[in-house]
Amino acid sequence: MEEQKNLLKFVFFKSQVDPSFWQRLTELKLDKDRLNENSHQIWGYYSNRKPEGQNQLLSVDASSFNQQPDDNRIFGVGLIINKNTIEGFKEENKIEILKNEGKEMMKVIKEEALNNPSLLARFYMLTYANLKSYQYYYWFAFPAPTFLSYTNLAGPQNVKEVLSDEQQKDLCEKYSELDSHNKGYFFIHVNKEGIELVTVAEGIMRLENNTRWILGFSDTSNSEFPSWPLRNFLALVTYHCPDFVKTPLQIVCLRLHFSAGTWTMSDSLTFTIEVNVKQNPWTEDNWVGWEKNEKQKLGPQVANMKHHMDPLSLAETSVDLNLKLMKWQILPNLNLDVVKRSKCLLFGAGTLGCVVARHLMSWGVRHVTFVDCGTISHSNPVRQFLYKFEDVGKSKAETAAAAVREIAPGMVSSGFSFTVPMPGHPVGDSLIESTRRNVKQLEELIEDHDVTFLLMDSRESRWLPTLVASAKGKLAINAALGFDSYLVMRHGVRRELPSGEKKSNISTYKLLPGDKLGCYFCNDVTAPGNSFKGRTLDQQCTVTRPGVSGLAGALAVELFVSILQHSLRELAPAETDPESTATGSQLGIVPHSIRGFISHYSTLLPAVEAFSSCVACSEKVISKYRETGFDFVLKALESKAYLEDLCGLTELQNEPLIEEILEFSESESDE
Repeated sequence: MEEQKNLLKFVFFKSQVDPSFWQRLTELKLDKDRLNENSHQIWGYYSNRKPEGQNQLLSVDASSFNQQPDDNRIFGVGLIINKNTIEGFKEENKIEILKNEGKEMMKVIKEEALNNPSLLARFYMLTYANLKSYQYYYWFAFPAPTFLSYTNLAGPQNVKEVLSDEQQKDLCEKYSELDSHNKGYFFIHVNKEGIELVTVAEGIMRLENNTRWILGFSDTSNSEFPSWPLRNFLALVTYHCPDFVKTPLQIVCLRLHFSAGTWTMSDSLTFTIEVNVKQNPWTEDNWVGWEKNEKQKLGPQVANMKHHMDPLSLAETSVDLNLKLMKWQILPNLNLDVVKRSKCLLFGAGTLGCVVARHLMSWGVRHVTFVDCGTISHSNPVRQFLYKFEDVGKSKAETAAAAVREIAPGMVSSGFSFTVPMPGHPVGDSLIESTRRNVKQLEELIEDHDVTFLLMDSRESRWLPTLVASAKGKLAINAALGFDSYLVMRHGVRRELPSGEKKSNISTYKLLPGDKLGCYFCNDVTAPGNSFKGRTLDQQCTVTRPGVSGLAGALAVELFVSILQHSLRELAPAETDPESTATGSQLGIVPHSIRGFISHYSTLLPAVEAFSSCVACSEKVISKYRETGFDFVLKALESKAYLEDLCGLTELQNEPLIEEILEFSESESDE
């Protein structure tokens, strides 16, 4: 009993996990590991600088995943394994883990730790991350051998019993010069000339029984017992210097505190111990080290980070969660970054605009801009779900942008309230300058964004954005509604491919090159005019089955994302065969247009080649716009006949065959 009483005891290492660690682990799981349960090396940091009355901890934070440790901190080397399921976490064989970690520690003790003693402060971290509830289960292990024990012959004693004040000062100065790899463990040589502080590798080589050598380590304990990291250091000395440990060993537990403007070691303790060496102890395989939880029982701990993590980071991570899960098994090569970086311009903040904005957010888009000159009416909130009853009377564009930012704080969203100039809507002299400003702002917005969505409530309002997008080589996606039908269409983009890429020149009934696709106006044989003139109330308002806008808006966004996943992006050839995957993106085919009919639940995928006499995207119109700019736009607003004459539609209309053309008109409005 007396022998058991005098055994040297150790204060167990305690872990501390910074919330930033869980954020970094979440990113690693979602973006890199996915379903893999691979181990990762991490760094844990501890200190022997003492706050009053508090034991120091081994802490991990976001920097623990860095390739190199922080050279300004004492560190240990750890291994983390993150399980895919809570069942896997619970079923992991904890005894086997310690045995395996013990084998690794023996390799460290026998070889690697001589030149890198920080490896002696080894730890293991088993985790499970519930990324839906942000609950993190974890269990630390700090492996140490049980086949070695030590008898406490003298101690604890204050360091002044062993080292004078001058020697302590000298030791502190030399300690501060050690690099972080060697600050955890070292040897102190006391001779007539003073104090000599040497690394573990040098000390092992120079140990002599007839001179005074002291084992030193950075002690995290604030009690009368040394801290846990000492155990593996004693094992290393016992293994490499079996003769040296036959005599009592002196240990300095270096504990620093700040006093009178400097760090001192006056609180440090010393022990004199005897190593109880068994016969051939290195053949044993008994290790301990699992940390106790807050109930002081062997078991894992749980960190609920929902209320501790940065709200903005938490919101952004949550938004991306479902998207990144797609990459785990279904679409490992899905490019989410190109979607996230896309800047989307929405003309129209009505029913379609609200649907498109929400689906863009769902796909991880972070930048959405609205253009709409209207205000919110009492009939809007039930169909246009970015608005509430109290928003009635407010600007649609600005309110929609504010709602988007409220839903997802990481969104970059703004609203512009101005009228889009339209053919057939003449501008009086007093409005010419304001119209000029509107045209300039429209041009700048399209130039500054990657894609333009045309979601307005009239055909003519889509003309100018279509023209500007075509002239600037920007992608435009159009969505239009009928009572029980819809049309979603991407406009052809005529511009040069990036260097090294080749476009498809194949043109068949199943495939049409992306630079030859028509726009919304390519099927027209007349220029757009004032479609509101002479309309009754039911023709001016949105009269459509409520589900149609949701379908059209969702398909517009899905078409956009499919385009981004194609190697040719907006120049992707159009496919009309639903069974085709030959030239499709990862998400499937990339059609030119999608025409749906709710009355018999059918969908068509027509592809139309660009019309040489189109009023919006033909070379004649684009060239004139580039040449004269606003003057051209102003003439088009004054008279649709000007556009028809310019692009050749007037001549076409005078041909005898024009009488045989059947004109189909769509009632399309999106209030």
